[in-house]
Amino acid sequence: MRALLCTLLTCSLGLSIAVADEPTYVLRMSAVVPQGTAYAREMQAFARDVAFTTNGRVAMKWYLGGITGDDVETGKRIERDQLDGMGAGAWQCERWAPAISVTRLPGLFRSRDEAKYVTARLRTTFEEQAKKAGYVYLGDAQIGASQFFLRRPVHRFDELRAVKLWTLDNDIVKRQLLGALGLDLVPLSFDQAHAAFEDGRVDGFLAPPTGALAFQWSTQARWLLPLTTDYIMACVVVSTRAFDRLPFEDQRAVRAAAAKFIVRFDQAGLDADRELTGGLFARQGLQTLPVDDKLRADFEAAARAAWDKVDERTIPRALIKQVQAILVAFRAANPNH
Repeated sequence: MRALLCTLLTCSLGLSIAVADEPTYVLRMSAVVPQGTAYAREMQAFARDVAFTTNGRVAMKWYLGGITGDDVETGKRIERDQLDGMGAGAWQCERWAPAISVTRLPGLFRSRDEAKYVTARLRTTFEEQAKKAGYVYLGDAQIGASQFFLRRPVHRFDELRAVKLWTLDNDIVKRQLLGALGLDLVPLSFDQAHAAFEDGRVDGFLAPPTGALAFQWSTQARWLLPLTTDYIMACVVVSTRAFDRLPFEDQRAVRAAAAKFIVRFDQAGLDADRELTGGLFARQGLQTLPVDDKLRADFEAAARAAWDKVDERTIPRALIKQVQAILVAFRAANPNH
C-alpha cells in the first residue's frame, strides 16, 4: 500500500506540472503541517503572494499533512527531483545547515525572543551552509518552546526522568542532547505518537503548544509541565536546481514573499501559544503544573552538564561559545527581558 501511495504521489506531482497552462514555473513544496491549521493557512497565503508578485509566472504548490512522507523522506524526494522544496523542522534543516544544531541545546534560551535574536545573527551561516548542500535558504521562524505534555503530574526532576517521553524518531540531535540529561525518550514518528500514548508505550510528549494542538496530543495528555527544553525552529528551503530556473526578477519576488511569510508564520505561532497557554488548554481540561525553583535548578544543572557531552562533530565548541557571546550581549542590552 505504501509503495502504491508513493507511486500515485509521484504521478500526481508530475501531473501538477503537466496540466499547469498558466504558470511558467511550478515550485512543488511540502510540509508535515496538518491542513486547517494557522500554519497551513500561512503557507497557502505564501503561495498566493508568490503568484501575485510574479504575475502568475510562478506557482507554489504545497503538499501538506505529511502526504509526501516525514521530513527526511521529503528531503529525499527533493534530491530525486520529485519535489522542489519544503518547510521543515529543525531536525531536517540542520541536515542542510549543521550550525542550526546549536539552537537545540537544552536550557540555552530563556525566551522565544532570545532564540529569534540568535538565529537572526547566525542566518548568514545557515544560508552559506545550505548553499553548499544545494539549497536556497529562504528563512526560518520559531515554532515555539518544546515542553512536557504528561499523563500524570510531575513535580521533581527525578520523577521527570522516569517518564517515558515521545520524541520524533528523525530528531537525532534532540535525542542525543535530552538523552544526556537522563530523560527516557521513545523515538517514534508523528503518526505513531497517538497510538503509543493510548497503549501506554509513552506517558508524555515533548512538543511546543502549537504542535501538541495540531497533532491533538493536548487532548490526550492531562498535564502540562511548562519547563522548556529548547525552542523549535522551522526553515523554508528550495533546491538550487529549481530556484535557478526562475528569472532573476521572480527569484527576488519569491524571496520577498518568503520574508513576509516568515514574519506571519512566526507571529501565528506566538499568538497561538499565548492563546493556548493563556486559557484554551485549560478549557480543554489540560492542567498546568507549577515549576518551582528546585525543579528548574535541577533541570538547568543537568542541561549544562549535557553540553559537555556533546560530540564536537555535532555542535562545535567554538559555535557554542559564539552563541553564548551573542546571548550575553542581548541580555546586557535587555536587562528586563
